[in-house]
Amino acid sequence: MNNKPYLVLRNQTLDGKRFRPSDWVDRLASNAGDFTRGRLQYDHRVM
Repeated sequence: MNNKPYLVLRNQTLDGKRFRPSDWVDRLASNAGDFTRGRLQYDHRVM
């Protein structure tokens, strides 16, 4: 069982549109705090 925290990325922008593949690179290369200000939503879950 994996007990490490992980991010669940959704495949839509905040306004319901699909995000571009370049969004993955931009957001994943930055820190997780940038997800709240950018186009992607994120859920941070600890199992």
